[in-house]
Amino acid sequence: ISYCFDTESGSLRYAWSGGFLDLEPTWHERGASPPNLIGTRFFTASAGAAWRLDESDKAVTLRFRGYELVQGLPVFRFTIAGTEVRQRLDAEEGGLRIRLERLSGTDPLQLRVPAGLRVQPPGTIAADWVALPAATSGPLELFLPGPAPAGSGEATKANPNPP
Repeated sequence: ISYCFDTESGSLRYAWSGGFLDLEPTWHERGASPPNLIGTRFFTASAGAAWRLDESDKAVTLRFRGYELVQGLPVFRFTIAGTEVRQRLDAEEGGLRIRLERLSGTDPLQLRVPAGLRVQPPGTIAADWVALPAATSGPLELFLPGPAPAGSGEATKANPNPP
């Protein structure tokens, strides 16, 4: 499983399984053509803001602070309206686990939860939004199911956003 993380929105943009990227279109003229994705896309984020402070849908200021490698995997760091957040994405059998951790702040920060994601521990999802717990409450984990294994007959259930 591979994925694209958007540093401007602080969220997963899309995920796919199979190959990685064909970078040949980028070799001749920088920025002229994007690389080709090799594999099957099983998730594409919907348009619109990924984060908000409350139900008002006011735009929030997000600032990407970089990433660090933890056990060989990137952990993305950013602030949202002054709240420090870390996000780790782990490919695992059956899908992609997204672990979000608030490091500071008390604002009622919420994340848009795309269809098909499971929240752990089970939290209240209101109109496709889930609250990020306080720093003392531990991380919020989401699980995005990947494509169903070939021949399982489950492809449409496990793939809510076909390519």
